[in-house]
Amino acid sequence: FEVSPDGVFSGTSFCSGALTNSTGNTGVLTGSGSTVAADNDVTLIASQLPVGMFGIFVVSRSVGSGGVVANSGLLCLTGGIGRFILPGQIVQVDTSGSFSIDLDLNLIPTPSSFETAMAGDTFYFQAWHRDGIPTNPTATNFTGGLAITFN
Repeated sequence: FEVSPDGVFSGTSFCSGALTNSTGNTGVLTGSGSTVAADNDVTLIASQLPVGMFGIFVVSRSVGSGGVVANSGLLCLTGGIGRFILPGQIVQVDTSGSFSIDLDLNLIPTPSSFETAMAGDTFYFQAWHRDGIPTNPTATNFTGGLAITFN
C-alpha cells in the first residue's frame, strides 16, 4: 500500500463496475490510517454519494467476479458478509457527499459474531447507502470496493 502525505492509502480497488447513483457518479471507497493491524488505525471513507442519505460499511473475506445487482447497486462481496451496525456506525452522508467510520480492528463483523484483523489478513469492504431516487424511496446502492491486506 502506498500512503499519500494526507494519510490516504489506496488499498486495492475492486468492483470497478459499481453502478451510478442518483448524483450521476459511482460511489468511491478509500481508506486512511495504517495497514498495520496492531496499530488499529483505519478509517473508511465513502464519497460521491447523495447528500442526506444514510449508509453503512459491509465487509467480507471474499469477492465474486463481476458482482451481483442488488436493488440499484452492485454488491461484489460474497460469502459471509458482515455489517458495521454498532452504535455510531450507521452514518448520514454529509454535505460533501461523504461518510466515514473509524474501524475497530478487534471488532470486524461477521454474520454471527466479530473477528480481529491480524497481520496477513485481507478484508474486502464496500459502502452500502440509500440512494436519493425520488421515484424509488427505498433504493440503495453500493460504492466500489476496497481490499485491505494488513501487515
